Amino acid sequence: MPSQYDWLRCDSGLQGDARALFELARRLEETGDLHTAATAYDRAFGLDAANPEISERRTRLLDRLALTDHGIRFVYVPAGAFLMGPETGDPDERPVHQVELGHYWLAETRSRPD
Repeated sequence: MPSQYDWLRCDSGLQGDARALFELARRLEETGDLHTAATAYDRAFGLDAANPEISERRTRLLDRLALTDHGIRFVYVPAGAFLMGPETGDPDERPVHQVELGHYWLAETRSRPD
């Protein structure tokens, strides 16, 4: 079902106002729309990663959305778009194109010391 916030996950560029996205994320989080809030925090973070308030709220929500099952921790990855592929390289990797993914969880792994 389409949402009024679909634009958040459809744009792969670093465009927008980090502060406005942060405020939107806070409102969404307050109303319980945690998945959309995570995407908005992620976009705000992409625009202003040095902002400690944005970084802290984003981290806190992503930690809240993480889960553990059968002893394995799964980190939450917000929905969003990114650019994939190179301008040059193997033919099956070209051209650069936008890919949009819904949110998902990914098993957290730690590398073992050598």
